[in-house]
Amino acid sequence: MKIALVVHDFDPRFGQGRYAVELARRAAVQHDVHVYANRFAAPLSPNVTFQKVPAWRRTALTTILTFLNGAETLLRRRDYDLIHAQGLTCWRADVITAHICNAARHRNAPPTGVLRRLFPAIVLPLETRFYQQARARRLIAVSQRGADEVATHYGWRRPATVIYHGTDTTEFRPAADVDEYNRLRAGYHLEPGSWVWLFAGEAVKGLAQVIEQLV
Repeated sequence: MKIALVVHDFDPRFGQGRYAVELARRAAVQHDVHVYANRFAAPLSPNVTFQKVPAWRRTALTTILTFLNGAETLLRRRDYDLIHAQGLTCWRADVITAHICNAARHRNAPPTGVLRRLFPAIVLPLETRFYQQARARRLIAVSQRGADEVATHYGWRRPATVIYHGTDTTEFRPAADVDEYNRLRAGYHLEPGSWVWLFAGEAVKGLAQVIEQLV
């Protein structure tokens, strides 16, 4: 099968990028995989071809708009058995993975200021059209709430599957022994015995509330 994966950044250091990298590695074992992205920060695997999509990365809004146009232009040049889009990235997706519902996000936390209101004013109508495109036949959501929000705010009425994020325990695991533990702490310039906490995620998703509980 010839598969196209479309994502802004093919980069294991970011959420959607990590998702696409892991998906490509596994799919490429049996299929011909083509990755459409603006930035690549992962090694090329067998059966994986990189297709660079031009985009103006000035802001999140310019990234979305210019990448969308560039990806669509490039995808039209080839035929694929399956096109998998990570969020609003192209107009010819068979499968869409929804990592967030911006309509629900902005409804729960309305933006202030003219410039911040510009993003939802432009992007939300595009996302509604994106989730209602004729070709898309399957939605993958990373949570049940996300699936429900896409259905509520964007009118998704086709099959949806919830696949929760997983963790590669060969790479992300506790230290095997005291020596490894001390070596890792030293690598981050942490004093022996000092207390450390980790916040994993976007700062807008609860960081302020966490800090309030800690101070």
